[in-house]
Amino acid sequence: MVFADFGRSRLRPGPIAEVELPEDSPLRREWALICDAPDTPACVMAWERPGQERCRDRDRIFEVLWSVDPQVVRTAARIGVGLAAAAIPELPERIAGRLSGNPGPSSADLRRASGLIERTLDYVAGALPGGRVDAGGDPWPGDAGDVGVGGAHECVELEEVPGDGEPED
Repeated sequence: MVFADFGRSRLRPGPIAEVELPEDSPLRREWALICDAPDTPACVMAWERPGQERCRDRDRIFEVLWSVDPQVVRTAARIGVGLAAAAIPELPERIAGRLSGNPGPSSADLRRASGLIERTLDYVAGALPGGRVDAGGDPWPGDAGDVGVGGAHECVELEEVPGDGEPED
């Protein structure tokens, strides 16, 4: 599914659906990349802070969340289909088999990789002018909603976003 200013919503050949976003839609300030695959689940979602109409593209500020937890990714995919269904009512039935069932928990390897990515982002944020990192660390790397990223003028800010308080399996 692709949400954008296409002019009209339509199903394309194969698994592609183009979903028109009206000019006044709040979704035009959001973006998401979702890969709901058994061996590579990942999602990145961002929200553009309002009031940046006059900003150059490179100066726009976004708040970002990411996860590699298969259950979080599946939930994000289902939400996307629900949003698209208003414009393309036949879409949920067309892809129902792909989103049926619940994926298992993330593997230990995936949690370790998530922790490495998070540490890398912390390092990058700390190395940039004005960068700031939560010094408290993360007891449960890879937890849904771990990192928020916002940037302006090549300055990135990372902050911990409260999770559910429980370690992952």
